[in-house]
This record gives sequence, structure tokens and C-alpha cells, in this order.
Amino acid sequence: MRKTTKGALAVGAGVALLLGGAGTMAAWQLTSTAATGTVSSGEFNLATTAGATWKWGTATSATGCTATTTDFPVGAKIVPGDCVIYTQPITVTASGNRLVATLSVSAIANSGVWSGLTATSATTMDANPAVTGAGSPFTITPGTGTVNATGKVVTTIVFDPATTSSTGQNSTATLNGVTLVLKQTAPTT
Repeated sequence: MRKTTKGALAVGAGVALLLGGAGTMAAWQLTSTAATGTVSSGEFNLATTAGATWKWGTATSATGCTATTTDFPVGAKIVPGDCVIYTQPITVTASGNRLVATLSVSAIANSGVWSGLTATSATTMDANPAVTGAGSPFTITPGTGTVNATGKVVTTIVFDPATTSSTGQNSTATLNGVTLVLKQTAPTT
């Protein structure tokens, strides 16, 4: 057998042993960790706050009312031409660079309401650059800051001044609350 053939067989056997696991084949391998940073979430909250009031008013139509500064006492009874205004302060807290939300108010769930009695609700928001809109719904866009927006839910209960006969006498209406909805919407960009 020739020397070159013997050499070729030896090299082939050596490679076979290395690839077969009987030996090791050195290869460089490096690892490194990439700094990915942190991610923080925003905040999204709607709350009623202290300071709710009941006030007397004077009905101007079947659904209209002129407010007064006189407190409506617990247990007081209304008659045609009266209206009562319930004001509940609210706070919206929101943060998130791309957060967009709407604030709306639902119709009042009533039971036992008699003819000539109406109850409506509306939301008002105090001036805040992150709150836009002239009424329900309002749009809230905090941008890079945090919004602490304040406002009110005003519920007006009117006993129509044109009510005649004995309609509504000795009656009780249950006003089951107003539902406020603060809802995240898709960002525009």
C-alpha cells in the first residue's frame, strides 16, 4: 500500500472519529445579552367623588328646569312644576402615550315613573386640555402626561307643570342610577 493511500485512510479515519463523537472539534461560539429596557403600563380609572348634592329647581317645561341653590331635603315631596337636580362629582384618571378613551352617560333605568315625570342625565367636564367634546361622549387623550379630569353627572327630575288631575299623587319613582362608561378606543395614529 502506498504512503499516500495510507495517509488518506488515516485522515479519513480521524475525521470519522471526530465527527462520530469520539473526539472533539473546536468551534468558536459567543453569547451576548442585549439590553431591552423596561416597559410601563398606564392607568385608566373613573370614580365618583364626595360632594354629591340634591337641589330644588323650578320646571320650565315638561323636561326643562331652572336650578336653585336651595337644598332638596331627604324625604321632601314634589308636586307639578317642581324639579330636583342631583349632581354627582366624578374624576377620570388616565395615562398612556397612545391612550384614547370616550366618556359617556347612559339613560337612567327607572321604575314606577308616572305620567308627567321625566328624568334625564348629562355629563359635564371641567376645562382640561386632554378632554374634548361638548357633551356625552367626551374624548380623553392624555398623551405623554397623566390626566386627572374632573366633571359632574347632573340628573334632572322634572314633574311637568302642565300635569292635571291626580296624576302622580302619592307615588314613588325609583331612579336606579346612571351608568357612566369610560371606554378605551383605538388610537388614530
